[in-house]
Amino acid sequence: MNDDELELTLRRYKGVDPPSSLRARVVTARDPLRVPLTRLDWVLAAAALLLTAGAALTDPDLSDTAVNEVQAAWEMSVEELAATMGGGDEALAYAQMVVPRPELTPQAEEE
Repeated sequence: MNDDELELTLRRYKGVDPPSSLRARVVTARDPLRVPLTRLDWVLAAAALLLTAGAALTDPDLSDTAVNEVQAAWEMSVEELAATMGGGDEALAYAQMVVPRPELTPQAEEE
């Protein structure tokens, strides 16, 4: 079978055109579907907002001072290691790669 015979064979299988009413259904604008919010939806949204605000306001480790203290301690460790290695820019760059950055974790409650 050559290209011309293949072309003739494929032309026999021409698809049918869609009905004319389909174009009108596809092209015309439709009103947006609106779902009314129930009391449960509003209660859940309010609860999520209150829990998020409460967690952000009461967690001491999320404060700027805690972050600054941890950052300062890490920088001091990096500088100490760099000084131990002889100082300089290369020692400082290596120390920054080697010294792990501490993660902010909640403080353990004292018993």
